[in-house]
Amino acid sequence: MFSMARLQTALVLLTIVAPCQAQAAIVQYDSRTAWEAAVPGGGNLSDNFSTYEADNVFRPGRVLTGAGIGAIGIGASRVRHHFVALNHADFSMGTMTAMGYDWNYNNLIDALPIQDPNSVFTTAHVPIFINAAEANRPATTVRIDFSSPVRSWGALFNGARSGERLAIDVLGAGDVLLGTLLVASNNTFLGFVGTVNEQVRALVFRSQLLIVGANGEAFLMDDAVGYRP
Repeated sequence: MFSMARLQTALVLLTIVAPCQAQAAIVQYDSRTAWEAAVPGGGNLSDNFSTYEADNVFRPGRVLTGAGIGAIGIGASRVRHHFVALNHADFSMGTMTAMGYDWNYNNLIDALPIQDPNSVFTTAHVPIFINAAEANRPATTVRIDFSSPVRSWGALFNGARSGERLAIDVLGAGDVLLGTLLVASNNTFLGFVGTVNEQVRALVFRSQLLIVGANGEAFLMDDAVGYRP
């Protein structure tokens, strides 16, 4: 039998449950084919980093704003190469910035010729290094700030689950956390599709785990794609 008490209880439950349902702002994708099928037109943004004529280093604290020639460490290699050293790197979708402790390693756009002869990517790409916070050092993270909000994004990753494992925090306006992507395998596509009207402003690449020492997670990123309504 219907009663006012039951109606009031139902309204209270709706008030509690509805906001929780709205928190599912993004859905993770581990397949580029599936991602493209879920995004209008298969996406309308892409960057394979092939337009760079010189390496662009984006490590913390870098203030040199010109080109030069010097030794840059990537993987096991340290070779003399043309580079531009900044604390950020601009690309077609926005800006990449390494934050925290500077290990003087990776975190650059590696233009042709590729410095690491063992790289699985034979064209220009982005070697990245992240590390969890330790007793004497802050965490090393890499942040992507989009030039204008996107609804969906993804990229190819190689070697992203061999150490501290890559996690990507997806941020909305005011750096509100919309969700976190967890890499499922060492070599994979990793991306997300946002719900309707979702506006993603930034991404933060960070470690999932802590392995004490300069272990962190060194990996490669290439062929970034996205969708901006």
